[in-house]
Amino acid sequence: MKNVLIPWPFLPSIIVMFLNIDFVVIPFLKNKGLNIWELFFISSFLATLELGYWYWFWGWLIKTIKTVGPIKDSIAFGKEIGRDLKRQGLLERIKEFFLKKYSWATDHNNRFLKWIRRGGHISLILAGVMPEPGTRTIGVIFCRTLKSKLGFVSLSFGNVLHIGYMVGLWEFIFRLFK
Repeated sequence: MKNVLIPWPFLPSIIVMFLNIDFVVIPFLKNKGLNIWELFFISSFLATLELGYWYWFWGWLIKTIKTVGPIKDSIAFGKEIGRDLKRQGLLERIKEFFLKKYSWATDHNNRFLKWIRRGGHISLILAGVMPEPGTRTIGVIFCRTLKSKLGFVSLSFGNVLHIGYMVGLWEFIFRLFK
């Protein structure tokens, strides 16, 4: 078996995942005696850095996936299969099937897609505000995939609002146990 080198960006990713701002950093800093405003500004700064890291990481990951050995080989193999299917006349039938089946996903009149487009930055702010960590991850992947830096700013703004209520929640919890 070949030695597989794990690319360095995965180590900070693991560390960032375990140093969760909401459940590790904020309580740790609160325990160190910071007042609510110090806690808010430091946590907001760290949470924004974290989002920035994830924005960079997803871009790096997408670029790496497209160029690294096994993935690159798989893409080449998929293209080869596509050429074989085209030669046999099957590619058009497959395309037709999937275009009919999933036309809703690209239909400009689709109500859900219209809602997302209309929601735009408000949707990203809401994704940043939501308490579940997955919504911010989806927001970062969405912004990075579309290369939307302005969308990332909206997501970050929502994340700062999220940090505001998390700091308030931890302030409340610490007061309960004094």
